[in-house]
Amino acid sequence: MLSGSFPGIAAHLLAASVMNAPAGLILSKIILPETEIPETRAGMAKAASAMATATPGPGRTRWRLGGHSPDGGVIEAAANGAAQGVQLAINVAAMIMAFVALVALVNALLGGLGGLVGIDGLSVQSILGTMLRPLAWVMGVPWADTAYVGSLIGIKATLNEFVAYAQFAGDLGAGQVLDPRSAVILTYALLGFANFSSIAIQIGGIGGLAPDRKRDIASLGLRAMVAGNLAAFTSASIAGMLA
Repeated sequence: MLSGSFPGIAAHLLAASVMNAPAGLILSKIILPETEIPETRAGMAKAASAMATATPGPGRTRWRLGGHSPDGGVIEAAANGAAQGVQLAINVAAMIMAFVALVALVNALLGGLGGLVGIDGLSVQSILGTMLRPLAWVMGVPWADTAYVGSLIGIKATLNEFVAYAQFAGDLGAGQVLDPRSAVILTYALLGFANFSSIAIQIGGIGGLAPDRKRDIASLGLRAMVAGNLAAFTSASIAGMLA
């Protein structure tokens, strides 16, 4: 999509993917510190003793998994798995549509209010873009490009990175003048799945698998989104120093 307008972008995307993983882990620990001793800590896991029991046999040890499958056979298990998969896909699709519709509703309200006071094109994306101009400058973007970079970051955070990259590719193809360093930083800053749609996918996907934890997932959604974006911005800052 961007290879024609931005040669070598594949290498930057690959590097950003590798850099974002440890950055996201570290930032998640900073935003939500682990104050208790985890059950999965080395030397403390009790999964083996809880999930399997040793049954001695004639001259050997036989292991039996704890619990019983609710399915009566392979065919029933396959049918139940397919049904659960369809239900999970429906939940995810419904959550995405609901969140996108909510963003569209807020944008419509902001657009109407902006028209009353003489501000055209007021939206969540434009507000985030304006707010993120100083952040883009801190990452190393020249001030002349901060408005454009901030607007694309706002699109990525509000909708998703695919829409932002598509807009980026279209603008470059249409002759958008952008400093090469700004283009590199923007490539790193946009890479990531931290947006409102991802919160919907987490609630619909993980919540469908563990309904009793749906409230916990929803309460952590915004913090996870912030951690993911900060991870991308950290990688972008490093790329800006090296560009």
